[in-house]
Amino acid sequence: MVIKNKKINKLIKDPDLFFKDFFIKRPQIKDFLEEKTSHIKSHKYHYAMYLKYKRFNFQTKAEMALMKAISLNPLSEYYFLLGNRFIQKKQWWQAVESYKKAIKLSDTDNPKWYKEYALALMQMNNYVEASKAWETALEKSKDANDWFMYGWSLEKEGQEDESNEAYSKAIEYDKDKNAKLLGMGIFYEKKGYWIEASQAYAKTVQLNPLDAIVRYRYALSLDRCYKWAEAEEEYMTAISLQPETIDWYYRLGFVRERQEKYEEAAQAYMHAAHNRKTHTPYWYYRLGTVLEKAGYYKESNEAFLMMEKIELPQEENDDIPFKDRDVFFHKKANTLVKSKQWWQAVEAYKEAIKLSDTDNPKWYKEYALALMQMNNYVEASKAWETALEKSKDANDWFMYGWSLEKEGQEDESNEAYSKAIEYDKDKNAKLLGIGIFYEKKGYWIEASQAYAKTVQLNPLDAIVRYRYALSLDRCYKRAEAEEEYMTAISLQPETIDWYYRLGFVRERQEKYEEAAQAYMHAAHNRKTHTPYWYYRLGAVLKKAGYYKESNEAFLMMEKIELPQEENDETETFSEEPVEETVKEYYSYRNYIEKHGYLTLANYFLDENTTKKDIFEMIFKDKVEIDEQSTKEFLEFLLDNTTTKLDIWKRLTEVTKEENE
Repeated sequence: MVIKNKKINKLIKDPDLFFKDFFIKRPQIKDFLEEKTSHIKSHKYHYAMYLKYKRFNFQTKAEMALMKAISLNPLSEYYFLLGNRFIQKKQWWQAVESYKKAIKLSDTDNPKWYKEYALALMQMNNYVEASKAWETALEKSKDANDWFMYGWSLEKEGQEDESNEAYSKAIEYDKDKNAKLLGMGIFYEKKGYWIEASQAYAKTVQLNPLDAIVRYRYALSLDRCYKWAEAEEEYMTAISLQPETIDWYYRLGFVRERQEKYEEAAQAYMHAAHNRKTHTPYWYYRLGTVLEKAGYYKESNEAFLMMEKIELPQEENDDIPFKDRDVFFHKKANTLVKSKQWWQAVEAYKEAIKLSDTDNPKWYKEYALALMQMNNYVEASKAWETALEKSKDANDWFMYGWSLEKEGQEDESNEAYSKAIEYDKDKNAKLLGIGIFYEKKGYWIEASQAYAKTVQLNPLDAIVRYRYALSLDRCYKRAEAEEEYMTAISLQPETIDWYYRLGFVRERQEKYEEAAQAYMHAAHNRKTHTPYWYYRLGAVLKKAGYYKESNEAFLMMEKIELPQEENDETETFSEEPVEETVKEYYSYRNYIEKHGYLTLANYFLDENTTKKDIFEMIFKDKVEIDEQSTKEFLEFLLDNTTTKLDIWKRLTEVTKEENE
């Protein structure tokens, strides 16, 4: 590729051109331009490149540009920025060294630099040096949080008197934590150090035993330390002093539930849910849960209904107008289905159908599905008969056939399955048979059994063979799946995705060389570049002992081409530096896979996955985390500088904590 020198000169004068024009719009000449500009001996130019890389979130390249600027002119500001970069990566000792150099080279005592230096030192448990750094950082500071951190470093160092003086300053300068009332406990709480917070609050309670807020914060800290009985006592004291604060009743219910005091928990939850100004479905859910555990099934049912504000009349069966009773019970049943209260839902559907003056097919269908959840296939098949009198819905006929099959009526079941295949419009069931219905429901054992019959009817159809192979794959029958994938590929070799599945089952059988052959064909021939496929190729090559080829595969995750002649004689893993981002992908992907998060890792490596997708995926997961952690994680996700890889790192830390 030839580019005129005038354009390169213009590039040097205006770094924006590099990003706005070449880097973003024409990535095919990116590497050429970087090579032409790497020799420039101007530290200002490389600093400008650092700023641009950082702006476009190319963090690794930004770091390299900054280090290049430092090599040309080791300014204190550059070292400070490099320290910040190491902090982001949690490379604490490198951050400490960078900050130390920045401070040494600086001609002024910059409080912000000393603060960052002190925080990095504390991460390494070097409290002696940290307290010295804090002294300089806080000469003219009135920041309460910084004085707290200074006091903490002194406390860790064993200087109790000096630590208390610093803590007094923190309380004096506080503006938003109500520290003058709550004491040092509130600082520990905001940092998430609940054990220390509870110890500090215990002292504050002795000073203010009749203050409701102090009692509540102390109770919350005990709650977070899993000291349920002590927390319950403190919550009750706080409520007795300030009974109008509704949220406290919920926390009281929570700690009672954890002690299996279900009736007492229900009393607290009920007061909280009924009296909160904002309708809170989850509080009604917790109320319904403890009532059910306590054996109050009718009241539990009513609580679950209140999750959607479905009001129960005073006299459930007498005061409702006859024409409205069936609708009421139908709504009630639908709500119970959402909370998986199957037998209650069945009873509610039965009552709705009994009171209705028409045979509503939709209601019978919902009734049948609820009965199947309880394995009552006899009643379910009867309900399906009514639901399907005039229906041509393929999925419904399949479910009817399934209930008949479970009931043992084979002939009637086959007739229903035939109807399902006849009415199908989108599953290609006329070719694939009833197996495709099982597959879509996720019932892989039944799917494989059905596909086995279809294969006998269509032994030379590639699609049928592939679906059968996939069902065996999902049933962990790797050897049989491999044989079927190979048959499918021999019949239709142009379908690239099938080679990936072939590689997958070979890898699971530890046939690493054969897996590599399949993965290589899949990755190289797919029209869309797929980083994860190259990752799998690299993984099996490494296990097979082909280290050079493995390295090349990992580099291909980001399309980093190796020169033809590089490491031709090498028999071990290449010592050439791999791009850091690629190494991080490999490291975190490997960790997540080991701990069973394979689907999550695949999702991250998909180039079509956006931060918004990740955000929605995470918060669809029903994980109960405390309010402060939720707020911090939201801020982390919404930060424009947060990348997909950053989120990956954070989730990896979470999985480490879970497994520890």
